[in-house]
Amino acid sequence: MGDDAEIVRTAGDCAYGTASNRRDFADADRELDAKQPRLRNGGRFTKEQFPVDPATGERVCPAGHRAAPKRRRRRWRGERVEVKHYRWPLATCESCPLRDQCMKPKPPDAKPRRHGRTVSEHPEERLLAAAREQVRSPEFRQRYRRRTTVEHSLARMVQLGARQARYIGRMKTEFQWQLTAAIANLTKAAAALVAWLTVLLWIENQERAVRAA
Repeated sequence: MGDDAEIVRTAGDCAYGTASNRRDFADADRELDAKQPRLRNGGRFTKEQFPVDPATGERVCPAGHRAAPKRRRRRWRGERVEVKHYRWPLATCESCPLRDQCMKPKPPDAKPRRHGRTVSEHPEERLLAAAREQVRSPEFRQRYRRRTTVEHSLARMVQLGARQARYIGRMKTEFQWQLTAAIANLTKAAAALVAWLTVLLWIENQERAVRAA
C-alpha cells in the first residue's frame, strides 16, 4: 500500500467510538467500525424507547404520551450548540401505569418532583443512534471479526518489541517493523508446523497400535 492510499474505513475498539471521533470521521467522509455501548437506565426505559415522530419532532413515550422538544444550549467541542430536551408533565407520569418502568423511585426524604420523565439529546445524537443501530447488523459483526484477527497479530508484534522504535529514521524504523513481522509470521508458521507434525505422529502411533493388535 503506497503512501497515497485512500483510507475509507477504520476499525477500532469501543474507545474509538466516542461522539467526537464519530464526528471527525463523518466530516472526513470515512466509515468507522467501532462498538457503541448500549443505553442503560437501571432496567428502566431508555432513550431509544422514546422514538421521534418525524412529522412533529415530538418524542413519544412507551405509554403513548407526547412531549415537544425544547431547546437548550451546551458546550460541545469548544462551542455553544443547541440540543433538544424533552420533558413530560408530572401529572402525566405520576398517573401512568408504566411509571415504575420509566422513572426512578423517589427517596422518602427527597424534594417533591417538579416534572415527569425527561429525555436529553446529545449534540451528535444522530451519529450515536446510527452507531447503535449499526452494531446490531450482521454486516458489522462480520467486519468486526476481522479486526479481532488483526488485533491478535498486532499484540504479537508488541510482545516482540514493536511498540518502541529502536532506531532513528523512518527507513530504519520500517525495517524494524518488517523484521518483527517476519519473526511473528515465522513463529506462527512454526507453531502450525509443530501442531501438524504432532497430529501426524499421533496418527502413525494409532496405526502401529492397530497393526500390533
